[in-house]
Amino acid sequence: MTRLSPTERNAGFTLLELMFAVGVLASALAILFGSLVTMYTMGEINEGRAKASNHLASILDHIRYLPLRDALTLNVPLYRENSIEMAAELQVRDAGGNLIDLPVVDPVATMALLPQDAVEFRCRVVWQDSRGHIYMTEGVTLYARPGP
Repeated sequence: MTRLSPTERNAGFTLLELMFAVGVLASALAILFGSLVTMYTMGEINEGRAKASNHLASILDHIRYLPLRDALTLNVPLYRENSIEMAAELQVRDAGGNLIDLPVVDPVATMALLPQDAVEFRCRVVWQDSRGHIYMTEGVTLYARPGP
């Protein structure tokens, strides 16, 4: 029987060691890939949320500078930026606290139902991401009516 010297015994890897190393590498790559997919998804959601917030702020700011009659008949079209399409829903709160969907057909009759000091306008922006998930953001602004 031949004896191997210590340097000859440690000359390579066994199949078991090689399989263990490949398993550890595969696990690490799976975790890395999952993290990249999650980061991409979160980036897409945050991008949509930022665009929707900007669109919401733009609509609410626009309402504050319109005459009340024009604000009540405002119809906000679909907004599209890159691959994100956003729909806006507008409502106004009457003196009794009920919400009225905009645009209204008869702004004069609606103006009679509104509070005399400040009118609350609500806007909700809804969008859908590339995976088909629906998101929403909303905001409120007060429209100051001039006194008598």
